[in-house]
Amino acid sequence: MVVVLIVVGCSTLFDGFGLGSDRATRDGCALAVDYVDAAQDAAIEIERDLELDGTYREDDFIEVEEHYFDLDELAMDGRGDAARVADERADATNEFLTAVEDNDLVWASESLDWMEETYHPLLDACEPHL
Repeated sequence: MVVVLIVVGCSTLFDGFGLGSDRATRDGCALAVDYVDAAQDAAIEIERDLELDGTYREDDFIEVEEHYFDLDELAMDGRGDAARVADERADATNEFLTAVEDNDLVWASESLDWMEETYHPLLDACEPHL
């Protein structure tokens, strides 16, 4: 019985030091993959709206922002390639959101390209966890 407590305690301790957990990876991947298309579409809509008239729909911004939070959580609590790729996509998404808030169309476009570059790697990294 003591051995079980030590193993569980060590597992909890390692998770607390950022080594991630399988459950966090699985749950985070499920969220990231479920919403990746909606967030990507919303980001594209924001870019188009900015090009047209310099404004964007708040709902689209919130969609991308929520995706960012899911990615950030997976990056912090997950493990392996899934966490690494989620971290990169979270960085790209954060750059995009910041560019949009600053109304910087060039930066938003470059950040959207970076988001698109991380789209398939995120799906591939999460596939084994789904």
